[in-house]
Amino acid sequence: MSPPGDPVVVVKLDRLSSSFKDRLEQTSRINQAGRDFESITETLDIRSPRGRLIFHVFGVIAEFERGRIRQRTLDGHAATRVRGRNGERPFALNLDQRGEGMKLRHQGSSLSELSRLLRVNRVTIAGTCEVSTVV
Repeated sequence: MSPPGDPVVVVKLDRLSSSFKDRLEQTSRINQAGRDFESITETLDIRSPRGRLIFHVFGVIAEFERGRIRQRTLDGHAATRVRGRNGERPFALNLDQRGEGMKLRHQGSSLSELSRLLRVNRVTIAGTCEVSTVV
């Protein structure tokens, strides 16, 4: 732990904690430990009444914006589901291509040959057309 006189320095206020309530508790503990708090981006001195006011206003605005971003993300996911997609990345190979790849792989074709034939990366072939050996 740093000596009591050393300040706690963060790049931005929202890097101190994830919620406004947590941020207040953190700064309270910092003050109780006899340390200063500094934000590089927002040059605030929370030892003064003006600095504490700005700290609180910035904190409330940041929490409001975080809520708006979350809501827009949820709305985007819902819109994607309405359009019939689940948000996942589509498969590189359809079922027919996978079946053909597995058949050729079982017959001894190399991953490189299959990747050229099916026009996908070798890693894709290895993950979808690999033949499991049964002992």
